[in-house]
Amino acid sequence: MSRTSVVKTVNQKADYVGVFNSVLCLIHCLGLPFLLTVFSINLSAFHGLEFIFLFVCVIAVVLSVKQQKYIWLRVSLCVSAVLLTLAVFFEERSYSFEVLGYCASLGLVLSHATSIYLCRRPYRKVAKSIH
Repeated sequence: MSRTSVVKTVNQKADYVGVFNSVLCLIHCLGLPFLLTVFSINLSAFHGLEFIFLFVCVIAVVLSVKQQKYIWLRVSLCVSAVLLTLAVFFEERSYSFEVLGYCASLGLVLSHATSIYLCRRPYRKVAKSIH
């Protein structure tokens, strides 16, 4: 397999990685408070996962934006990634940043899923008929 085909395959799978990562991030963010109330678990052990999710998110968004032809979808992916970054870094300051993180992660799931849907649709050129 040549380097070009490997890069193309990675770029094509960026949206799938983005959806998977964002769903895991949502599960982590929503499930962690539940685990903390049921079990006595040290919160600092899970704080590093947020930065792993954020790193994978940024890589998936960059690769997806590079191949995306729709500007509105590029903007949606980038804005969601920036909002998630802000939420991760400032979530200790206010509960609103935690909610912002949920919304940003959901925005990433929807944006990557829309990108997958639009990229799978066959591109059809509309023939102009001359009458």
